[in-house]
Amino acid sequence: MAQYSGDDMRGARANVVQDVRPSDSNVADRPRIAWAHGLATVSTPPAKSGVEPQVLDVWYPFPEVGEPGQTQAPVGFEAPEVITEAVKIDQAVGTESMVIFTAAKLNEPPVDVADVYLRLTLLAEKLVAPDAVNLTGWADILPVVAWTNIGPCPPKDIEQTIKRVRAHRGLQLKITDVAQVRPALRAFAPTTSK
Repeated sequence: MAQYSGDDMRGARANVVQDVRPSDSNVADRPRIAWAHGLATVSTPPAKSGVEPQVLDVWYPFPEVGEPGQTQAPVGFEAPEVITEAVKIDQAVGTESMVIFTAAKLNEPPVDVADVYLRLTLLAEKLVAPDAVNLTGWADILPVVAWTNIGPCPPKDIEQTIKRVRAHRGLQLKITDVAQVRPALRAFAPTTSK
């Protein structure tokens, strides 16, 4: 596994940000690329339910701006341990976490949940300026999620989820919010009339 220290990541980010904001006039015409490995939380509905699994949230601890190799991680590049060690299946909650890789063209609208969360993370970490990220249509992409003290959960049948968590873990599942965007990133999502 690749190891990253905070100093390595900060130095790399400082160099990348300078490359993203060139002073020439065609900056709007050039594709701006961002990428990262992330930990996706995906709903795992029962097989007989007919409901498709859905990405609820993606956490990107080390997002990057610049080209990794266009749409894939560079050869030999592995996800950081902080992500790979967090992979799990949570049957009580009805979720599974998995490692994903996301590359996004920031001047084009986002294409999926992972793409939206990468853009919001870039804004939250001040790796890009607000006008450097296209978030058109984000509200049509992100699902409504029950945000709880143990992570994101599908809101459907939340009462049953609360009972399962109590029975399997002896924990009280507390719902802190039901919304589209993770509370820590909500300030970076554009307002919408949806």
